[in-house]
Amino acid sequence: MNLRSDYFMTKPYRLILTLASLTLAVGLQAQGLVSGSMNYGGTVVDATGDPLPDGNYDLAFSIYSQAAGGMPVWGPQEFDGQPGTGHQPLVAVVGGRFSVLLGPIDTSGDPLSSAFNGTSTGTDSRYIEVIVQGTALAPRQPILATPYALSAQGMIPIGSIIAHHLDLSSAADLARITSSGFALCNGTTAASQGVADPVITGALPNLNVGDGSGRFLRGTTGTTGAEQDDQIQGHFHALPNHTHTASSPPHNHTMTQTDHIHEITTGEGSAGSRNRAADADSSSTPQEASTNGESASVTINSSAVTINNTDSATVSIQDPTTGSHGTVRVGDETRPKSMMVVWIMRVR
Repeated sequence: MNLRSDYFMTKPYRLILTLASLTLAVGLQAQGLVSGSMNYGGTVVDATGDPLPDGNYDLAFSIYSQAAGGMPVWGPQEFDGQPGTGHQPLVAVVGGRFSVLLGPIDTSGDPLSSAFNGTSTGTDSRYIEVIVQGTALAPRQPILATPYALSAQGMIPIGSIIAHHLDLSSAADLARITSSGFALCNGTTAASQGVADPVITGALPNLNVGDGSGRFLRGTTGTTGAEQDDQIQGHFHALPNHTHTASSPPHNHTMTQTDHIHEITTGEGSAGSRNRAADADSSSTPQEASTNGESASVTINSSAVTINNTDSATVSIQDPTTGSHGTVRVGDETRPKSMMVVWIMRVR
């Protein structure tokens, strides 16, 4: 059905929301990053209660945080039959009633989930504005609790850190996580990364270093976000008392000497005649005696040598060496096999 351009200006219409049709269609997946959709339906009537004539209409939907004025927090999503992001076929209206599936993204590529923070503060009020054939229907309709399942279903608590897969060089990938309330754990703030209205406003931990100083995550009873250096616990290697035994085969130790003389000189001493020579010489002249020596050899039979060790032994631990189990990989950090991911935190 074709309507002239001033049709809605000469005959004002209003929207009656069909609450029963405001239901969650596709919930977010466990990580809260997959855009959701929701069924939205209502009836368009004029001031006298007459419905909008049957036909296919150009409808657009936007979500606001206030009942009037302001900028949309999501939208528009256009049901205008045009190609492109956030565009859908024209909407069939029968008896004034329509039903559409909003989401997963608007014409800017923002996910529907970005309109719902999932908290319960007063600033979380949401209103939907419907534009029919270019004319906004008044008033905006409040969105009640059901769509908050877009954020609540499978939601990760604010402050949670998860491993995520994305291309850091892709602006679209980065925009996708920031619009969903997540930020990179790169040492900067969520606001500086483009996250609107973050609950966590301070600098996030720098976990995506990837240069050998990567961090494992661990629980704490104190302050989160504190970094710890690597360390190794003190220890020692002890050996019990033991015996070292060394044996050698039978062998000879030979000592050779040449001809030589042993001289003994005696003389008068203070002790009397016992120091005198045996030939009864009374002149006290020194006496000499000599022996001739010939070559001689000495043989020592070998035997076992035993060393008892009663003290702790010292053990030297060296770098690993390549062996039968493969090539040794050495570096600046001790780590198991790993796969690169990006750590992100839910901040809104």
